[in-house]
Amino acid sequence: MSHADEWSPPEDPDPTLILREASADATSGDYARALAKHLWYHENATKLQRSQSGVRRSFALSYWLKLGEAYPPALEKFREIRDETEKRIRDEDQVRVQFDDFHDFTAMNRVLREPERTVKAFKWLSETDSEDASRVYGISEPALINQKEYALCGKYIEPEKQVDRIEDHYERGLKSAEKFGKRHLDYVEKKIVNESALLVAILVQNNRTEEAVDAATKLKSLVSEGELRKKLTKEIDRALSGTVPKPWP
Repeated sequence: MSHADEWSPPEDPDPTLILREASADATSGDYARALAKHLWYHENATKLQRSQSGVRRSFALSYWLKLGEAYPPALEKFREIRDETEKRIRDEDQVRVQFDDFHDFTAMNRVLREPERTVKAFKWLSETDSEDASRVYGISEPALINQKEYALCGKYIEPEKQVDRIEDHYERGLKSAEKFGKRHLDYVEKKIVNESALLVAILVQNNRTEEAVDAATKLKSLVSEGELRKKLTKEIDRALSGTVPKPWP
């Protein structure tokens, strides 16, 4: 029987390989070793490869939670690290809230299905340092919308910048889809529709109708034809009527 303290990373660790091993260990019932690898990955993956940040805050956390469902110490550790991250965020001795800390915190809350924790922390930050709150608004927005904090969103939403960001994400996503194929393209298309409708709907909810119409016009123009154009137009028009879609994913 293996134990967490019996495992240590190799001299030249590959974060992707170690995450795969953690999943395989969990499947085989070697839970303690799997947890050790998840903890190592969470603490070290982006130090070695910055490109691991997306996987670290999505698939890796989901695998870790799945392990926790079978092995309670893993879930306990997950929550412990989430809580430690929040303590760092709320540490009054630090000059600025670290973006990566808040990003980790929102990601862990999302996986735990506890968006209210993100909202509570964001409200605190908004009251104590609106500049820092503005920096982390984008990663907090899905939780705020899920909790119907539309007025608070209205305080930080910047439609021109967000339209530019949506356009940039879409263009880069299309380039990536050339490499990764249809599944990635489907993701990119769903993302632009969701992000566009959310932006317009939040503006409408805050009675910023003129800005909503302007954003809607610009966003519709990002796609010229086809089924995606029809779907984008339909969802943006629903948003103009005040319907707020659920953030995706």
